[in-house]
Amino acid sequence: MLKPKILKGPHFTAPELVLDPTESELRTIREEFIRRRPKNLEYLLRKRYHWMNEFIRPDFRVAEFGTGLGLTREFITVAELILTDVTKFEWVDKIADAVNPDFLPESLDAVICINVLHHLATPLTALKRILECVKPGGYILIRDAHPSLFLRTLMWLANNEGWSFEVDVFDENAIANDPNDPWSGNVAIPHLLFHDKAKLEQALPNASLILHEYTECLVFPLSGGVVQRTHLPSLPEFILKGVDVVDQVLIALLPNIFALGVSAVLKKHDP
Repeated sequence: MLKPKILKGPHFTAPELVLDPTESELRTIREEFIRRRPKNLEYLLRKRYHWMNEFIRPDFRVAEFGTGLGLTREFITVAELILTDVTKFEWVDKIADAVNPDFLPESLDAVICINVLHHLATPLTALKRILECVKPGGYILIRDAHPSLFLRTLMWLANNEGWSFEVDVFDENAIANDPNDPWSGNVAIPHLLFHDKAKLEQALPNASLILHEYTECLVFPLSGGVVQRTHLPSLPEFILKGVDVVDQVLIALLPNIFALGVSAVLKKHDP
């Protein structure tokens, strides 16, 4: 029987139980992906990245915050793609914090944030400051977690991160995560930001939420995970596509039960 807090929360894994990957482990995971291109994981990552190409032109100057494994260049090609993170790896072009982005005003055509917002202590402040760096008509392209019952169950079983729906993400003085721990995570943050379009656009008056879609269910556990890897048998493309169809049906029917992720796009207003 599931603990009641999986249904209600808040719930956070005790820090001593969270197995944050070391820098050496991240390098190994990245090298293994580039060398082996495991089919299940590559299918998942294509889903996370390829939809962004609808909003990115080849001549764009794009920055990614929280690049992590730095696999974006494997899936997106633009004139200039700047990979940033708070940790300096050899694949990171620039040390940068999404809450204090070190880019000139209106110097970027688009910004990519994949699984970043739910790690930030002040996510609304980050979105406001990132928008300052984006040109009018430009985009913030976001893929993040959705705190469905399925995701909360997986996280509880894996002792990984946590969630709280009690955080007021629209209060810039409220702290949503540990500001001193970049791996601190509250997967309720994207839902709290995006589920009320009017409230978000009131908080970000110079931008519109032009896309908000739920995504991913079984394709994620079948991938074996991105950072915390579990090696699973490689599945043919047609089976992965079939699973994806099942996912789309489940998500369309009951997103708050089954959807593990959300895709969102903020477009900065023209003057």
